[in-house]
Amino acid sequence: MYLSTAEPPAAGPGPLRLTRTVAREFSGGSPYEGDPLLEEYLTDMTGLYGLRFRPDRYAAGPRVPFTTMADQLLTDLDPLGGPLDLVAIAHASPDADPRRVTACYLCDVAPGSRSPSPSPTRDWPRRSPPCACWARTPAASPTAGHC
Repeated sequence: MYLSTAEPPAAGPGPLRLTRTVAREFSGGSPYEGDPLLEEYLTDMTGLYGLRFRPDRYAAGPRVPFTTMADQLLTDLDPLGGPLDLVAIAHASPDADPRRVTACYLCDVAPGSRSPSPSPTRDWPRRSPPCACWARTPAASPTAGHC
């Protein structure tokens, strides 16, 4: 008779270390150009609260999409010195263009990305984002680069 057991689990990576932070405030933005799809979405969202979407008010406010902010933050972080293992996204207001998923965009453009495809947000709506990955696994992990 033989008795077998699974190998003990390998020691995982240690606690995350914060190696660098960048914080910025963004202002300005691009002028609003009428977009029927976005207006339909915003009409639906404001309707949930018994409100009416007002394109004139929306056009008067500043709009800087989160993906534009992400590009500028990556520039501020340059050089990174290696792939990113984790990205935390925090914001105080809704995205100016909610059709773009910032986490997926960062998975595509951040150093260490293994995605051979073009950016899903740049190709929208022809190709939708494949996932919503808020964190990337360390490069040593067998699942690195997968969402």
